[in-house]
Amino acid sequence: MSAPRSHDEIEAHARTLQEANRAKPKVAENDRIGFGESGHFDSDIFGSGAGRFDGYNVSIAVNDEEDDDDDDDAPAPPGRSRPTFSAPAHILKDIPQADKDVDPFADHKRQTIADRQRHNDYLARGPKQIISPERVDPFQDGS
Repeated sequence: MSAPRSHDEIEAHARTLQEANRAKPKVAENDRIGFGESGHFDSDIFGSGAGRFDGYNVSIAVNDEEDDDDDDDAPAPPGRSRPTFSAPAHILKDIPQADKDVDPFADHKRQTIADRQRHNDYLARGPKQIISPERVDPFQDGS
């Protein structure tokens, strides 16, 4: 059926839609689902309806004691704390202290483009070139 074009056709179409709405069965007030309430769904597909956080620990400890989950650290002996872990002093003194700027792997590094350009004599002359000749002031003699 084509869309109604004239005023009479539009009115007739509106009446048929209104009659179709009246013919639909009315939903009882008790059959509706209110906002914030859960409906009746298939629990195999949509879940069991249990809480979202079931199976999780949702409480925060009130005291300052650490949790028992941190068992990877051995407890420090009572009365003595371990702030750092270091080697004995006589071993630390025996380690030769080299310059901090020395790279022990410098012989094994791959050359970069910048390294190759620095070692090229032709390209090394470029930064040393004079860009422009000495400028002369045309009004220097006061004329």
